[in-house]
Amino acid sequence: MPYSNIDSNLLSYMAGIIDGEGSIILSKSNRQRLSNKNPYYNVRISVSMCDKEIPILFYNTFGGSLQKRRRTLSMKHKMSYEWILSSKNSIEFLEIIIPYLRVNRKIETANIYLEFQKHVSDLNIKYKQLGKEELNYREIFYLKCKELNHRGELYDAV
Repeated sequence: MPYSNIDSNLLSYMAGIIDGEGSIILSKSNRQRLSNKNPYYNVRISVSMCDKEIPILFYNTFGGSLQKRRRTLSMKHKMSYEWILSSKNSIEFLEIIIPYLRVNRKIETANIYLEFQKHVSDLNIKYKQLGKEELNYREIFYLKCKELNHRGELYDAV
């Protein structure tokens, strides 16, 4: 999907949504995939809200997938809508949105994920062919990202 025609005001607005409500993670799955015992790492970018207009805007602009779900079984809670962009599809999105991000932790996280996804995409090898060195490289990225996304004490603004 060509993103070069997107208005810079819209990109600024969407980056603000990513800064405040968005999630950029590197997930790890240890499940076996077709007799493959290597873990699977996946970059995942998402925006989840009760109002559907914003996730739909992300979906219409950047593609990916759109999901509708109720976070709990209780009918008291509203339905939420989630836009998701994963793996290779995240490269161009991160390249275009990073210059508009303002939250330092999000900028750092986005750059790390971009580096990881470019590395993985450049290799273009099947998971069962991964050597020990490549698996260690991916695990180091995963742990670095996990540390960046750690939720700890809030601090006062200076």
